[in-house]
Amino acid sequence: MENDSDDERDDICFEARTDDARRITSILSSICVATSRKADSSASLAWCEVSDTGLTFTVNVSKTLQAIAYVKRKGVFHTWELAMPHRGEVPDERLEFGINLATLLECLKIFGGAAAPNAFERSQTALHISFREGTRCLCLQLNEKASVTECEIHSLEIDQPHKTELKVREGERPPARLVVSSDALKNGIDELEWGGEASRDKRVLLRVSAPSASGPGGLSLTVSSTDVGCEMVYPPEALVSFDVRQDLSFEYRFLHMHMALRSLRDSHQTLLQLDENGTLEIKLRFASSAAANAAELFSHFFLFPLTDEDDIDDEDATASKAAGGGGGGGARDQFDAFD
Repeated sequence: MENDSDDERDDICFEARTDDARRITSILSSICVATSRKADSSASLAWCEVSDTGLTFTVNVSKTLQAIAYVKRKGVFHTWELAMPHRGEVPDERLEFGINLATLLECLKIFGGAAAPNAFERSQTALHISFREGTRCLCLQLNEKASVTECEIHSLEIDQPHKTELKVREGERPPARLVVSSDALKNGIDELEWGGEASRDKRVLLRVSAPSASGPGGLSLTVSSTDVGCEMVYPPEALVSFDVRQDLSFEYRFLHMHMALRSLRDSHQTLLQLDENGTLEIKLRFASSAAANAAELFSHFFLFPLTDEDDIDDEDATASKAAGGGGGGGARDQFDAFD
């Protein structure tokens, strides 16, 4: 890619460079929720949107779980070039395409896994990423010390995912908004995993209660199946932030919550938001790297509730009704999601 001809350069509609590919690997790994290694697994397919603000990757799992990763332009990439038709808040032509996320991660991990906790104990892997209009290929060039690897990944024709949002009035916050230390939440989820997270009849009841005369309120997670039950309670003082104005209680499939929370160990804070319909938004905040001006990265997930009428193996109808965010539009500006 360094020796591209003029014609090949003209074919590039987007390119960017970063000196820390492992940070991108970490954030994308957090939304790779595929449970199958099959290439055609829907959970391996991501919708990628490129805009002036960065890259957005969206994965849908059986209409019951949506996972989104935001990779900022500023603080992550030191070079960013986007063709004129794709620039602006409302571009003339959006640059978006389907990609096999599992394949992309396999390429990114050629020189090793995700980011190490100590930046001084690992070699940095530089990444040059570009997209060619003519071939519709996402091209990666990875450099580590004297080693160079190039990959070309063909884009895929897949349906653009719906944009899911919590149903709240404009200018208002949802009725429940909590920030939890990721370590504390991970410890609780680890306790609730007894019996195996993949049990198809396993449910998790998420309950939030507002402060009242009878008590300070709090958050509780209760897991139940045909043969097991366990509860974890988080009082307000155990949370980083607690803003609950209404008692709410909804059940979700534990397997999907477990998928969404697999990357708790790599994040340092988790934001939980819940609307009156039971749509649960989980946002993970990943710490910035040791580099100067490095940006924090975010991934977030939407989970849709089970209802009394739903069989746990057939929640698609519930999810379809809950996912009322509508389609279309470009990448949403969710990069500072905790503010």
